[in-house]
Amino acid sequence: MAASGDVLRFVDGSEFRITKAAADTNGEYLEMEWWLAPSTETPPKHIHPHQREDYEVLEGAFEVFVRDGWRTVAAGESASAPVGEVHTFGVGDRAVRVRNVHAPALDFEDYFAAESALMEAGRIRSYSSPRAVLHYAVLLDQYRDCMVMASPLLRGLITALAPLGRRLGFGRP
Repeated sequence: MAASGDVLRFVDGSEFRITKAAADTNGEYLEMEWWLAPSTETPPKHIHPHQREDYEVLEGAFEVFVRDGWRTVAAGESASAPVGEVHTFGVGDRAVRVRNVHAPALDFEDYFAAESALMEAGRIRSYSSPRAVLHYAVLLDQYRDCMVMASPLLRGLITALAPLGRRLGFGRP
């Protein structure tokens, strides 16, 4: 279980520092400070079925997609994805620092901690490798109350591959 102060590192060079874990907020929210390198691989368009996601850019700027459009969010500005709304983000050619909040917290910090642990253990070395696909199928199936892919094709792929991935030991560091 992740805790406040933990720094989660990812293969693309990005880091998430947990500033307020679910335990610190009685589950009301999870707060992280993200440092995203220009090389950050951003998630496919997705939905949080039970959570609102807020972004506050602390340094730099990045692109946020919510519902059906992109907008640039610069330092000092914020954006929000309401519960159930399709969204994602993109990083430009400069690093960005973002305060990120998911409310309520649910067990989303555990998803990020599991993803980071898989990378630190060398089990995920690239987001797009076949092995990574199986790891993500297991993780996204396990944490489907927190995050669901917006694409029906990706949702179907996760549903089909998760049982196989679990049987083969994927999704665990």
